[in-house]
Amino acid sequence: MSVVLSRMIPLLRSAWISVGLTDLSGLSRPELQAAVIGAMARLVDAPVLFGGGTEGFVARPGQRLTVGAQVISYGKSPQAVTVRFVLAKAGARAPEVVAEAPLQARPGEMVTTRRSLPALPAGDYSVTVELSCNGRIVDRIAQPLQVRGRPSAPPPQEEIVVRRGDGLYLGGKPWHPVACNYWPHYLGGIPGGAYSRSFLDPILYDPHVVEADLSQMKSWGFRALTAIGADANLANAQDSPLGRNLEDFLWRCHRHGIKVILFVPGLDPRARDDDLAGTVIRAVRNHPAIAGYDIAWEPHYWGEARRRYAPQWRDWLILHFGSLEAAEQAFGHPIPRDEAGQITVPSDEQCLRDGPWRPMVAAYRAYMNWQLGAEYRRSVRLVRSLDPYRLVGFRGNMVDSPAGFKPVEQPAVLHFVDWAGPEGYDVPVYGKLTDWPTISAKGLVTRMLSFLSGGKPVVWMEFGLPIYPNGTPWKDELVHVAAERYQYQVEEGRRFWRMMVESGAWGSFVWWYPGGFRVGENSDCGLVDPDNAPRPVAGVAREFVPKFAASERFVPDAWLEFRPEDNIGGWVGEYL
Repeated sequence: MSVVLSRMIPLLRSAWISVGLTDLSGLSRPELQAAVIGAMARLVDAPVLFGGGTEGFVARPGQRLTVGAQVISYGKSPQAVTVRFVLAKAGARAPEVVAEAPLQARPGEMVTTRRSLPALPAGDYSVTVELSCNGRIVDRIAQPLQVRGRPSAPPPQEEIVVRRGDGLYLGGKPWHPVACNYWPHYLGGIPGGAYSRSFLDPILYDPHVVEADLSQMKSWGFRALTAIGADANLANAQDSPLGRNLEDFLWRCHRHGIKVILFVPGLDPRARDDDLAGTVIRAVRNHPAIAGYDIAWEPHYWGEARRRYAPQWRDWLILHFGSLEAAEQAFGHPIPRDEAGQITVPSDEQCLRDGPWRPMVAAYRAYMNWQLGAEYRRSVRLVRSLDPYRLVGFRGNMVDSPAGFKPVEQPAVLHFVDWAGPEGYDVPVYGKLTDWPTISAKGLVTRMLSFLSGGKPVVWMEFGLPIYPNGTPWKDELVHVAAERYQYQVEEGRRFWRMMVESGAWGSFVWWYPGGFRVGENSDCGLVDPDNAPRPVAGVAREFVPKFAASERFVPDAWLEFRPEDNIGGWVGEYL
């Protein structure tokens, strides 16, 4: 049972009592009726705190802080109350009452009070707001507060993850990022509009929830998280409320020994914004929890996306062949042109189906490799100019079609990044158990990307084990997960992790931590149930964490000859 206090029109300052039932007949239970009546009596008997605390969870040493409270009354007559603000430093013998505020709470009204806290030295604190009425405490809200200066220099070398050859290392020892994409466990059921704000938004961020999640993931052996920063408005990352929440999250990760691969907007060549990217990197570059930067989210270049490069394709042809006519003569096939007679790019169909255009498409693949390499070189160069110490890479995509021209498949792109990051959603039926030979064959993706990158580590950035696959229509009975769906996660996950270990992958991030129905996408891929209880698949994930050390000793036992120049699909065509 829970009580929800509303401040939204048309139900401004209303109170709702929510009861979870498996059957409406439960309403007749005397103990439930007594609990509901007791909650109603409590709301009427004395005012309650609608909210309270400091303006954020991170402050700077010496900063003047404001603490406040909002009090609302559902009673029938005015009541005198006192709001007390209590501060306690970690390790202190006793808390300190730093301010009090007497108030008059009137029926149906919300009253707000604010007080100033003294400037605080660096340290970890708790701030508690207490509401007293008739000499007794009737409500209380507690929050953590970290008072820390922004790190002004890079952390010691032993705290920085580095790439050496085909591996990642921390403190001189192999570091395997085997974990998950992260959102807090309360995701299930929240409106899609709230989800799109990112969990770092002040509306959603809750350090107590985050702390519980991080503690649990640490116990599983997870030492890295990714997807952090996705959908976040980090335009004012230095000291915005959202930016301070990111800082709070990073410090919590650091205390648990968990590194973060932060998604940075503005570095994907499809939507470049150097100023935005620079703002984000400057805000976090000295933080010890940062392992690296994820600079693009599932990039691909199907036909429409490739047309933006038609002028560069034309210039490349002239540079390499001397003229368009000479290029066409060499190809033995005309170069595509648009309605205005201007050079355009090969169609998706030409990139998929063999024909007399094969030499032209082969040249185009060489061009796109060069073009995308130049684009990602620019992005990586910007990152390294601001933070020369951290890893740089991206979550690639599925290696499933020669017409997508996905950067994760391009050798010139992989040359500039620190890891190759494929995804694993391309299964025959997403959400149904995939046979072992089909999943095992994906190990060739690991080996091919290792080869195309010059031997860099391969980290699978996403693969899903859905209780409910994308697009599942909501029905009330979906609240109760059938045992066979849990078992599907276990078996599908075991096969994916086994494939990665046996193919020499250096790490992996399953999609994702929170369970529950994700509104909008209509899916559920969580490692935990909505109450943060681990699902059986979490035990399998924990089991495989140490097994990725096998990549340190991986030795190929067979060689395949790929001839991309003879395949209309290039490298991907040879793989498929």
